[in-house]
Amino acid sequence: MITSEPDGREALAAGAPALSLPVGLDGAGLPIGTQLIGWPFGEATLLGVGRAVEEARASLARPAPLAA
Repeated sequence: MITSEPDGREALAAGAPALSLPVGLDGAGLPIGTQLIGWPFGEATLLGVGRAVEEARASLARPAPLAA
C-alpha cells in the first residue's frame, strides 16, 4: 500500500498498522528511515517483516555514538 502522505495518515485512518524502521545513514551521517504499512489486522505479519529487516541490518556496521 502506497500513500500520498509521507507520514502515512491515510493508512492509519483506515486501520492499517504501520511500523517505522531505521535503515541507514546518508552521506552527511543523518539517519534514513522507512515506514512499512500492512493490511488491516496484519500486525503479526508486519512485525515479522520488521524483525527480519532489523536482523538483516544487525549484520551491517553500526555508526559510532555521538559525543555528548
